[in-house]
Amino acid sequence: MAEYEGGKDKQIREAYESKHGSMRETLDILNEGKPAKDRGKFTMEDVRRWYAYNKGTLKKQKGYNSYVAPEPLHEIQVDLFEYTFKQPGKMRVKPKDRDWGPRERINRAATRAMTVVPPYGLIAIDSFTKKSLADNIKMN
Repeated sequence: MAEYEGGKDKQIREAYESKHGSMRETLDILNEGKPAKDRGKFTMEDVRRWYAYNKGTLKKQKGYNSYVAPEPLHEIQVDLFEYTFKQPGKMRVKPKDRDWGPRERINRAATRAMTVVPPYGLIAIDSFTKKSLADNIKMN
């Protein structure tokens, strides 16, 4: 951090940290209780220069409503969704074709349950890298 003329930087910092107010309030704190001849020592330009160098300003761009995360995985957007599609048809389960021997018993309900895809999902999107992860979930 640059030192301005005569150590003004330190005094402006102390005035700002005492109230964390606006530039005008910081200037008023600096000039408060000083004789008339010393009131011109700090100007609004000094305070503006200090703010620009140390504080910075964040302005929202007009016409946009967006937020940019400072790093990957800083903000993740999560949402539930429902998707519609044609469920797979009934899966025909046949025992192995054999010409001889006893027939095998097959649990058809378990096999059918494995083929049904749940129509609900959870999606998570990293707003910095735009990477996403979607997973289907069962909801009752």
